[in-house]
Amino acid sequence: AIQGLALLISALPIGWAADKVGRAPVCKAGGVVMMIAIGATVYSVLDPEQASHTQLYWLLGGAMICWGFAQGVCSGPAQALFADSIPLGERSYW
Repeated sequence: AIQGLALLISALPIGWAADKVGRAPVCKAGGVVMMIAIGATVYSVLDPEQASHTQLYWLLGGAMICWGFAQGVCSGPAQALFADSIPLGERSYW
């Protein structure tokens, strides 16, 4: 639920930012957020003895927020980059 909420909250502002800043920098920022999400998820799942269950719960919740935000950041701009890479006359074929 929290991942979907983060996706919902981040999608519209990121679309606006992608139009203003550019799609490629926004996708790169999304990749950085994904790397943070991967690190937090791996740490919370593979090394549970290092922290209490409460700390791991909040860390995993933060990781899910990062996953949702990263999906919101990468989804729209990546699809727009793909659409822009196809010539105008051929877009209906793909």
